[in-house]
Amino acid sequence: MIRKKGFYAEKKDYVKIDMRNLQIKGDIIDIGVKNYGIIYKMCKESFDEVALEYVMGEEKNFIEREFYDTAILFFTLNSLSNSLKRRKLIKEAYKYVREDGEILLWDANKFIGKAVDLEVDVLFNNCEFETVNIRNTNPLVKLELSNVKKIISPYFDLVEEKEGKNIFFIRARRKKKGKRKDETSIDSIKR
Repeated sequence: MIRKKGFYAEKKDYVKIDMRNLQIKGDIIDIGVKNYGIIYKMCKESFDEVALEYVMGEEKNFIEREFYDTAILFFTLNSLSNSLKRRKLIKEAYKYVREDGEILLWDANKFIGKAVDLEVDVLFNNCEFETVNIRNTNPLVKLELSNVKKIISPYFDLVEEKEGKNIFFIRARRKKKGKRKDETSIDSIKR
């Protein structure tokens, strides 16, 4: 098999995420494809009582709707192959978060024809850190902050965004019922 030199990562990129000053409230749902254990570790050291659920796959059928104060997606969207799957996941997250709840999302920029090979050091309040490896070699996957903002905008209002060379962070507040523009409504049709 011939491999194009430009696609496969020739060196690993290193990124640091400082979670020491991150404020998260209430009950938390960690939605992911992989459980890195980062969110649990962060919540465990930050709060006396941890109310944290981790969801992946069919487990979502057992999750209470509009119960959680915060939904967290830690390098989750990058592992999904297209925008349709990402939109579906964000819509699910919207259903789990109560009114005025929020979504926190970290992910890696991924461009068509390029690989993602990141070593992410996550710094916690106690000055300890955990290292997570994020890898995506699918040449057809594309994910950028601007795309994610479009995907979440029908469900969440952007509160904060940060972008570095390889990764980005979004904090957004759930839109109130009735305020969300349904993509199938007559109002969404452009004239």
